[in-house]
Amino acid sequence: MKNVFVIFVVVLVATAAAKKGWKLRQRQQCKYDKSAWSDCDTKTNTVNRVLTLKSGKEGCQQTQNQTITCDRFDRLQAWKIKKAESRRELQEKKHHRKERQQEMKENKQLVKEQLKRCRYEHSDWSECDQATNTVTRNFTLSEGEQGCEQSHTITITCDKLNRIQAWKAKKSDRKQNRIDEKLQMKQERKEKRKLEKEQRLKCKYDKEDWSECDNTTNTVTRVMTLRDGEEEECEPIINVIISCSKFERIQQWKARKMERKNEKKENKMFIREQKNMWKENKKIVKEQRR
Repeated sequence: MKNVFVIFVVVLVATAAAKKGWKLRQRQQCKYDKSAWSDCDTKTNTVNRVLTLKSGKEGCQQTQNQTITCDRFDRLQAWKIKKAESRRELQEKKHHRKERQQEMKENKQLVKEQLKRCRYEHSDWSECDQATNTVTRNFTLSEGEQGCEQSHTITITCDKLNRIQAWKAKKSDRKQNRIDEKLQMKQERKEKRKLEKEQRLKCKYDKEDWSECDNTTNTVTRVMTLRDGEEEECEPIINVIISCSKFERIQQWKARKMERKNEKKENKMFIREQKNMWKENKKIVKEQRR
């Protein structure tokens, strides 16, 4: 009997949940225009309103009559008023917070501008005052325009100073680590280039012309055959494969390099001709003076 009662309760709860879910889905699918609530009917202690279908799928009722008790309607209205007040208070808090943030931003900007105009020399932080849990630092004006304070003092908590010093130490460590990594990478690249240069000097290759661009793989190839070098250390044949776009960039770079080389050569020739002309003119002037 006990098991039958438990099963009956489970079935009842499942039925109620399914009915509630169906109502929720129906409410999401069917959109209604709602009329104003009627006055409270003292005989039935109810208020009602009419819902007219605005949009929805098939199966939605064209009109519905919604009826609730007057007590529930009063509670609903009180809840709506309370919700509107809460929303208004939240909006006011957001507005005040934005105003405070804007004020802090403006003050920060003023301080920055003043720091640009006024240069100060500062002392070291004082020892932590255990009574007030604070440390102080004095600033003395070194250079600045009129209107700059001659001196001022900054006071912060000891905990904040500890956090600042820990942050500075961490920042310094990160900076030093980055410098060490860059130096290590630079040294590795230098050693790699040195090995490649030694390899190039040891191994001499005859290079074939580049092939045409293969549209399927978007690559060009070139075969390099060993001409001079020890076979144990040098590869006898090397196949070089690069993309067509990289090959075009290399060709453009070579063309620019050749243009610069020719321009430099022409400039040297022009300067040499100018020098020769100057020497000849100088000889002519000397002969005329004699």
